[in-house]
Amino acid sequence: MMSSEKRSDPRLRAALDAFIEFRVADMDIWRRAGTELDLTTNGMMVLAYVLRQHSLGEVVRQVDICNALRLSAAGASTIIDVLEERELVRREPFAGDRRALSVVPTLQGSKVEETVRIADDRFFELADSVTPAELDAFVRILDGMRVHGLSQFRSER
Repeated sequence: MMSSEKRSDPRLRAALDAFIEFRVADMDIWRRAGTELDLTTNGMMVLAYVLRQHSLGEVVRQVDICNALRLSAAGASTIIDVLEERELVRREPFAGDRRALSVVPTLQGSKVEETVRIADDRFFELADSVTPAELDAFVRILDGMRVHGLSQFRSER
């Protein structure tokens, strides 16, 4: 439990407020982008993941989507079905395993990549303006939030 003294530290309050404001703005961006394509936020996240990995030359399988975005197999499959219906991705045979399929962006899906790239470019631009130590601290805080969130969620099950 955190002491009330730390909770009243203006720097920590400002950091928490900035973090919350970022989360709200980030979700709004994904929600607005998804609305244009008639996709849920999770649908946009899956599409963005496929686009990012594909741009790096990576093959994306459904299991990769499940692991990266913490989705169930059924949930990921449903989202991929919707993305296929909207002609944003297609499933293709996965080399080396006849039973597995890879998820590949279509030409239409690749057009969405510009939105993802703009967000990524802005992140890299901002990250380039801080020192390596500040960037390490940023990653450490986010990792701590992620690990705490996952352990909190698991303990409630």
